[in-house]
Amino acid sequence: MGESDLRDKHITLRSWQTHLRTITHNNKSSNVCPRTALMKHWMRLNFSVDPVGKIPVKVIAKTFASGRTEKLVYQFLSELGLPSQKNDSIEPSDFTFDKFYALYHKICPRNDIEELFRSITQGKAEYMNINQMIEFLNEKQRDPRLNEILYPLYDEKRAAEIIDTYEQDEESRKERRLTKDGFTSINTDKTKFCLFGRKSKLNLNALNNVSIVINNINIMPVNQIKYLGVIFDNELNFHAHADYILRKFSKKVNFISRIDFFASVASSATSPQNKHNILKSNTSFPFLRGTVDGVEGPVSSRRRLAAAILLAISGSKR
Repeated sequence: MGESDLRDKHITLRSWQTHLRTITHNNKSSNVCPRTALMKHWMRLNFSVDPVGKIPVKVIAKTFASGRTEKLVYQFLSELGLPSQKNDSIEPSDFTFDKFYALYHKICPRNDIEELFRSITQGKAEYMNINQMIEFLNEKQRDPRLNEILYPLYDEKRAAEIIDTYEQDEESRKERRLTKDGFTSINTDKTKFCLFGRKSKLNLNALNNVSIVINNINIMPVNQIKYLGVIFDNELNFHAHADYILRKFSKKVNFISRIDFFASVASSATSPQNKHNILKSNTSFPFLRGTVDGVEGPVSSRRRLAAAILLAISGSKR
């Protein structure tokens, strides 16, 4: 192997290492908000399907309770219009995050937030008006030690922006009111999700405007993915998702030997158009169970993660 080949290999591996670490060594993944943690758990439940691709009710019940309290879980599932018998199963498309979130609130009510919301509205309404919201933001939410010039007090304009961002109900947004659901929600339109499954189970038509994102670089529209739809976000810890993909693909592909191919996809030096062209090409992914870094056998967890990402965005066959 010539000196130039060694230099090129070193550059390729360094690029691969740098971009992988921005994903695997991200502090945000360990300090996510509670809603994001719930979203990740909902995804995990969607992965826990039976052989026919449905979510067993007993798996959901096991998440929240055990023993006699399981009956409460079944009751709340019934109230949400979902299958509620122990041996029933739920279609993943029916078990949306909104349904999971509603079930979570029924089983684990936030009495502290209820009390806070009642104190703001004085128990007279199911919403807070914009004046009550401004008072709450300035008197209770804002740190009084902040400089008012550098960090001005909340006004009507800023409060209205918050309502527009977080309020779920359109009528309440028009009336400039914040309901309890809006008070405890995030803007899901600005959140990137991880979506796994066969094409037939993905509503790709509803995702035409969503793109694959790696390191905040737009890769390709999700509706062009052949078998999998995946959106990776640096705020999500998706080691579990990578393991899921590897389990799904374990019978067809063990490891990816084209590490330089992954580096070319993940490298910020490659333009989005070039990434698009690379992903459109019919690239094969042969087995790799040889020597990696002088060690015989499976590759490290980071390279497994790289393999999982590449499998996902390439749409390789199972």
